[in-house]
Amino acid sequence: MVLSVGSAHAASFPFTDGAGKLDTKIWYVANGWANGEHQSCEWRAEAITFTETVARLRLSDQGGKVRPLGCAEMHTTTLHGYGTYRARLKTAAGSGLNTAFFTYVGPAVHGGEHSEIDFEFLGKNPRTVQLNFFDKGVSQGEKLIDLGFDASADFHDYSFVWAPDR
Repeated sequence: MVLSVGSAHAASFPFTDGAGKLDTKIWYVANGWANGEHQSCEWRAEAITFTETVARLRLSDQGGKVRPLGCAEMHTTTLHGYGTYRARLKTAAGSGLNTAFFTYVGPAVHGGEHSEIDFEFLGKNPRTVQLNFFDKGVSQGEKLIDLGFDASADFHDYSFVWAPDR
Protein backbone atom coordinates (compact mmCIF):
# COMPACT_ATOMS: atom_id res chain seq x y z
CA MET A 1 0.00 0.00 0.00
CA VAL A 2 1.16 3.52 -0.68
CA LEU A 3 -0.32 6.36 1.34
CA SER A 4 -0.10 10.03 0.48
CA VAL A 5 -0.33 12.58 3.28
CA GLY A 6 -3.88 12.11 4.44
CA SER A 7 -5.71 15.12 5.81
CA ALA A 8 -7.17 18.37 4.59
CA HIS A 9 -4.08 19.99 6.12
CA ALA A 10 -1.64 17.97 4.01
CA ALA A 11 0.92 20.75 3.76
CA SER A 12 1.35 20.63 7.56
CA PHE A 13 1.64 16.83 7.70
CA PRO A 14 4.80 15.85 5.83
CA PHE A 15 6.13 12.41 6.66
CA THR A 16 9.75 13.53 6.93
CA ASP A 17 11.47 16.17 9.03
CA GLY A 18 13.22 17.92 6.12
CA ALA A 19 16.35 15.82 6.60
CA GLY A 20 14.76 12.70 5.11
CA LYS A 21 13.93 11.05 8.47
CA LEU A 22 10.44 10.28 9.72
CA ASP A 23 9.10 13.23 11.69
CA THR A 24 8.38 11.50 15.00
CA LYS A 25 6.81 14.65 16.42
CA ILE A 26 3.92 14.00 14.01
CA TRP A 27 4.02 10.26 13.23
CA TYR A 28 4.16 7.05 15.26
CA VAL A 29 5.16 3.76 13.62
CA ALA A 30 4.10 0.54 15.36
CA ASN A 31 6.92 -1.94 15.89
CA GLY A 32 7.31 -5.33 17.55
CA TRP A 33 3.75 -6.13 18.61
CA ALA A 34 0.50 -7.52 17.17
CA ASN A 35 -3.11 -6.38 17.31
CA GLY A 36 -4.75 -9.43 18.88
CA GLU A 37 -4.97 -13.14 18.17
CA HIS A 38 -7.09 -12.59 15.04
CA GLN A 39 -4.12 -11.06 13.24
CA SER A 40 -1.19 -13.15 12.00
CA CYS A 41 1.20 -10.28 11.38
CA GLU A 42 3.46 -8.29 13.67
CA TRP A 43 3.88 -4.54 13.19
CA ARG A 44 7.41 -3.95 11.87
CA ALA A 45 8.95 -0.48 11.51
CA GLU A 46 11.06 -1.63 8.55
CA ALA A 47 7.85 -2.41 6.64
CA ILE A 48 7.42 1.35 6.02
CA THR A 49 9.58 3.65 3.90
CA PHE A 50 9.02 7.39 3.45
CA THR A 51 9.56 10.39 1.28
CA GLU A 52 8.27 13.80 2.31
CA THR A 53 4.80 13.15 0.88
CA VAL A 54 4.57 9.35 0.44
CA ALA A 55 4.66 6.41 2.85
CA ARG A 56 5.03 2.93 1.37
CA LEU A 57 3.64 0.18 3.63
CA ARG A 58 4.55 -3.45 2.88
CA LEU A 59 3.54 -6.93 3.98
CA SER A 60 6.35 -9.49 4.17
CA ASP A 61 7.07 -13.02 5.26
CA GLN A 62 9.61 -11.57 7.72
CA GLY A 63 7.79 -11.56 11.04
CA GLY A 64 9.30 -11.11 14.41
CA LYS A 65 8.96 -12.39 17.94
CA VAL A 66 5.16 -12.68 18.15
CA ARG A 67 3.85 -13.37 14.60
CA PRO A 68 5.14 -15.05 11.41
CA LEU A 69 4.41 -12.15 9.03
CA GLY A 70 5.54 -8.52 9.05
CA CYS A 71 3.07 -5.71 8.36
CA ALA A 72 2.89 -1.96 8.75
CA GLU A 73 0.88 0.50 10.84
CA MET A 74 1.35 4.19 11.46
CA HIS A 75 -0.69 7.02 12.93
CA THR A 76 -0.39 10.64 13.91
CA THR A 77 0.79 11.43 17.42
CA THR A 78 -1.84 14.15 17.90
CA LEU A 79 -5.62 14.16 17.80
CA HIS A 80 -7.40 15.71 14.83
CA GLY A 81 -11.02 16.70 14.50
CA TYR A 82 -13.55 17.69 11.88
CA GLY A 83 -12.34 18.07 8.32
CA THR A 84 -11.70 16.26 5.08
CA TYR A 85 -9.45 13.22 5.24
CA ARG A 86 -7.81 11.95 2.05
CA ALA A 87 -5.64 9.03 1.05
CA ARG A 88 -4.21 7.97 -2.29
CA LEU A 89 -3.96 4.18 -2.15
CA LYS A 90 -3.07 1.16 -4.18
CA THR A 91 -4.50 -1.59 -2.02
CA ALA A 92 -3.28 -5.12 -1.35
CA ALA A 93 -5.13 -8.05 -2.95
CA GLY A 94 -5.38 -11.50 -1.39
CA SER A 95 -7.43 -13.38 1.15
CA GLY A 96 -6.75 -12.21 4.69
CA LEU A 97 -5.27 -8.83 3.71
CA ASN A 98 -6.74 -5.51 4.84
CA THR A 99 -5.69 -2.10 3.56
CA ALA A 100 -7.27 0.68 5.61
CA PHE A 101 -7.27 4.30 6.56
CA PHE A 102 -9.35 5.52 9.45
CA THR A 103 -9.81 7.87 12.36
CA TYR A 104 -9.70 6.37 15.84
CA VAL A 105 -10.08 7.49 19.42
CA GLY A 106 -10.40 4.94 22.17
CA PRO A 107 -9.40 3.68 25.58
CA ALA A 108 -6.28 1.82 24.46
CA VAL A 109 -4.64 4.88 22.92
CA HIS A 110 -6.32 8.10 24.04
CA GLY A 111 -8.63 7.16 26.89
CA GLY A 112 -12.33 7.80 26.59
CA GLU A 113 -14.87 5.99 24.49
CA HIS A 114 -14.22 4.27 21.17
CA SER A 115 -15.08 6.40 18.13
CA GLU A 116 -13.90 5.57 14.62
CA ILE A 117 -14.51 6.26 10.92
CA ASP A 118 -13.28 3.43 8.66
CA PHE A 119 -12.33 2.90 5.03
CA GLU A 120 -11.27 -0.76 4.78
CA PHE A 121 -10.35 -2.61 1.61
CA LEU A 122 -10.57 -6.34 2.23
CA GLY A 123 -8.06 -8.07 -0.04
CA LYS A 124 -10.38 -11.00 -0.76
CA ASN A 125 -12.39 -8.65 -3.02
CA PRO A 126 -10.45 -5.53 -4.08
CA ARG A 127 -13.48 -4.29 -6.05
CA THR A 128 -15.25 -3.29 -2.81
CA VAL A 129 -14.68 -1.00 0.16
CA GLN A 130 -16.15 -1.53 3.60
CA LEU A 131 -17.21 1.68 5.34
CA ASN A 132 -18.08 1.92 9.00
CA PHE A 133 -18.57 4.50 11.73
CA PHE A 134 -18.41 3.81 15.46
CA ASP A 135 -19.87 6.18 18.03
CA LYS A 136 -19.24 5.40 21.71
CA GLY A 137 -18.14 1.89 20.76
CA VAL A 138 -21.26 1.05 18.75
CA SER A 139 -21.19 0.49 14.98
CA GLN A 140 -23.55 2.87 13.23
CA GLY A 141 -24.00 0.60 10.24
CA GLU A 142 -21.31 -1.09 8.22
CA LYS A 143 -21.72 -0.71 4.45
CA LEU A 144 -20.02 -2.67 1.69
CA ILE A 145 -19.70 -0.55 -1.48
CA ASP A 146 -19.02 -1.92 -4.97
CA LEU A 147 -16.32 0.33 -6.41
CA GLY A 148 -16.77 -0.67 -10.04
CA PHE A 149 -12.98 -1.10 -10.38
CA ASP A 150 -10.12 -3.10 -8.84
CA ALA A 151 -8.59 -0.95 -6.08
CA SER A 152 -5.41 -3.08 -6.16
CA ALA A 153 -4.75 -2.51 -9.87
CA ASP A 154 -3.72 1.15 -9.59
CA PHE A 155 -3.67 4.19 -7.33
CA HIS A 156 -6.99 5.85 -6.51
CA ASP A 157 -7.99 8.82 -4.37
CA TYR A 158 -10.40 8.32 -1.46
CA SER A 159 -11.77 10.81 1.01
CA PHE A 160 -14.42 11.44 3.61
CA VAL A 161 -15.72 14.54 5.32
CA TRP A 162 -16.19 14.50 9.09
CA ALA A 163 -18.46 17.33 10.25
CA PRO A 164 -20.35 17.97 13.51
CA ASP A 165 -23.63 16.84 11.95
CA ARG A 166 -22.37 14.08 9.62
